[in-house]
Amino acid sequence: MALALVLGAAGCAPVRSLFGRGEPSAWRDARGAAAQAVRDGRYAVADSVLVQYARQRPKSDEAHETLYWRALYRLDPANPESSAGAAAQLFDAYLSDPTADRHLEATLLRRAAISTDSLERQVASLRAAIDDATGREADSREGAARDRTERDRGDRSREQELRRLREELAAARTELASTKEELDRIKKRLATPRP
Repeated sequence: MALALVLGAAGCAPVRSLFGRGEPSAWRDARGAAAQAVRDGRYAVADSVLVQYARQRPKSDEAHETLYWRALYRLDPANPESSAGAAAQLFDAYLSDPTADRHLEATLLRRAAISTDSLERQVASLRAAIDDATGREADSREGAARDRTERDRGDRSREQELRRLREELAAARTELASTKEELDRIKKRLATPRP
């Protein structure tokens, strides 16, 4: 009798809202498959299971619940495609419904995701600065090595040029000495009177 009164007063409200949330078997199966995929390290599979469930039942409460689970999986550092920024966006979508079951948890996790995303961006910025500085230092070292190589090449080239000039000078001196001897002979011949 009391049950009949409650049902009548509730205006034939769905039974699951009166006796607690029932969990449809399709949702239980999808959530179980996603959880197993995560345990196996297959995060992309878990995400696609949840996305597919939400596409097939877009108006269901569970479809909205997929956002929460997808955000959690995206936030997991063990996920190769982990992204705190993407997790925060999924939490934002989940929190767009103020009656969501895990509103407080999602709010706290969203804050953690935003904080993590900010730290990830700072780390990426620092890495880029370090890489840039390291690259400039390497370029500087390479430039110095190139300069040394060019200087060495220039030094070798100058040494070769000096050697060539010395050889030419020696040849010119030899020729000059030969010419001088010839001139001396000519002078002697000219200096001796003819009979």
